[in-house]
Amino acid sequence: MERKVRTLLTAVLLLSATACGTKNPGEEKVDLAVTIAKEIAESPAKADEIVKKHGMTNKEYQKLVFDITGDEELNALYQRKMGR
Repeated sequence: MERKVRTLLTAVLLLSATACGTKNPGEEKVDLAVTIAKEIAESPAKADEIVKKHGMTNKEYQKLVFDITGDEELNALYQRKMGR
């Protein structure tokens, strides 16, 4: 009986985590790109510093943006989050 209760609780916790909007890797990439883009828009002269602050090189950031724009779904999400 105790084992069934533990199993049920584990299943409920896993389902709750999934239902609470756990982001997929694509959405996480978009969120990072949006964060960086908005920060750069506020301080264009600090673009290199901003990209580096987020643990990326300029080349990695460019690839991230290129990958997002090459994916219709991610690009649409990026545009929405950028307010376009």
